[in-house]
Amino acid sequence: MFAVVAAAGSAIAQPSVTSTPKPAKRDHGALALSFHGGATTGAHPAGDDDAYVTAGLGAMATLRWRALLLGATGDFATTNAPGMGSEAHAGLLLGVGGRVAGPVHLQLLGEFGAHRFMDYGDDDRGLGDAIAGIFVGRERIVMDDPKSDTLPYGGVRAGLTLDRWDGFFVGAWAIARHDLRQIDRDFNVNYQECLFFVCKDNFTVERYHVGGNELSLVLAAGAKF
Repeated sequence: MFAVVAAAGSAIAQPSVTSTPKPAKRDHGALALSFHGGATTGAHPAGDDDAYVTAGLGAMATLRWRALLLGATGDFATTNAPGMGSEAHAGLLLGVGGRVAGPVHLQLLGEFGAHRFMDYGDDDRGLGDAIAGIFVGRERIVMDDPKSDTLPYGGVRAGLTLDRWDGFFVGAWAIARHDLRQIDRDFNVNYQECLFFVCKDNFTVERYHVGGNELSLVLAAGAKF
């Protein structure tokens, strides 16, 4: 009799254990801010096939449905190409992405959009250069106003992201872009030779080639939602 009561008491004393489900990870989309640097042949004097350094800031947003990614990107950059002002990209992204190992995710995306070249063709002269040129030297003076153009572009990007913090990530992408249309613009230029206020004008026409290729590396940090 005592054994039966003890067994019953122990059975009543044991509390019921219920497991609490873990909250689902946020992975419906992402927003990221980025810094990028690379090499471009976008806008330069015709006949100059050198690649020039470009650097700038950008942003990217993506939505996820299973392994499919859809998003948009935009960036603004400057370059050291002669007479080049600045440039910007705005495009749509489409591709795939997913986890490859632990917190590491891989993304493969194509992009298509508009590439804006702003205020190119300037002579890049400062006030000091203009004053010095009056006394002695040879100055390149662009007679026309700087120009701006927008070209369509396409590209691909591959990147890895590290998702070790709840809702936050860092990543790196390699991007290749190509302008789908290229144009030439002519500028009237005066190569002015001066010797103590006595100046001689030499007028000519120079051509700028607009459109080319760009390779860049992007470092980004952002949040998932």
